[in-house]
Amino acid sequence: MRIAFVYPASFAQPSANRFSALKNCEALVELGHAVDLLIPFREWSPDQVLSNLRDAAFDFGIRVLPRVKPLRFVGIRAHGYRLFSLVAALFARRHRYDLCWCRDVYAAAYSARLGIPSLLEWHTPLSERGMRTAQRAASLRTFRGWVCISDAHRRVERALGFREDKLFVAHSGVDLRSFEDARARGPVYSLPRPAVLYCGSLYGGRGHDTFLEAAQMLPAATFVIAGDPKEGETRLRERCASRGIKNVLFTGRIPARDVPSLLLEADILAAPYGPNAQSISGEVTGPVCSPVKVFEYMAAGRPIVATAVGGIPEVLRHEGNALLVPPDNAHALAAAIQELLGRPERGRRLAQRAREDVSAYTWELRVAAILEFAARETESSDEGHAG
Repeated sequence: MRIAFVYPASFAQPSANRFSALKNCEALVELGHAVDLLIPFREWSPDQVLSNLRDAAFDFGIRVLPRVKPLRFVGIRAHGYRLFSLVAALFARRHRYDLCWCRDVYAAAYSARLGIPSLLEWHTPLSERGMRTAQRAASLRTFRGWVCISDAHRRVERALGFREDKLFVAHSGVDLRSFEDARARGPVYSLPRPAVLYCGSLYGGRGHDTFLEAAQMLPAATFVIAGDPKEGETRLRERCASRGIKNVLFTGRIPARDVPSLLLEADILAAPYGPNAQSISGEVTGPVCSPVKVFEYMAAGRPIVATAVGGIPEVLRHEGNALLVPPDNAHALAAAIQELLGRPERGRRLAQRAREDVSAYTWELRVAAILEFAARETESSDEGHAG
């Protein structure tokens, strides 16, 4: 299948969303599809855009890149990247792709209107205007559906009036080979023991303050924070200093390709998300989230303590493959961590089950399921048209 993967942003700055986009493209290529990644350029030259993308791919540990098609557009005031979405849709029609996989609602809508089978993948609730655009697109035969990041996300969009038959749930994924490689390489990092690790972005609402409070309650353990942006780390360092918390270690951002090696060195992995967790753009994603880190934690085979937020309890089961605690509750977080530190055999059982369960969440299985959904939508659309 010839697929245009439309991503309406540059890769100059690493983020979980960009990581996910390239991992999906990589999986599509490895499954034998011909994939062109359509990305915008405006201020930079095409060469600089491609250089940024190659740097991001190296950081992310991407083995196989799709073909890349930088498309020039000129943003006009508030229209911004919507013009890129139109340019990408016109490019897709001209080159007769079999499918337009769009990480932008306007690209999906324009492509569907131009007669190209189109998928929307969007991980947060849309604005009112964006929802109207998506609903109009859903009425078109060529709109295959909306890929939601969790069932919690699907329920939100359904409650807002989006068509049930056009919603498909596909959680984030994991590259199990990167963990096999990390185990084969052996230790790379050396953390003080016992080490309780949070690895991920330091944006607002992700439970970092709760993590620090738990650290203060458990001074015998080292609480490790690995992530960026730098201003987030600075704020947390200041919080530690003001509270006299001495057992927190900051590593700074770890390149995504090295994350498996770091996770393997931890005794416990923590995902203390709050309900108001934010993305890089400041959107509140907590109620619908399916963090990539959860799947990487599972693949690491280390005991996990997480909060029951968004799509997390759809993947992690309390007492099954992790311990789940209420969000924004430092006492509950500290008690769960202490429980696993005090009963290592229990932690090993939970970790082993998580490692077994995560085999159902590879990037390859994710994209294959999405393409199967798109094919079913094609068949149902054709039948309805024939009727």
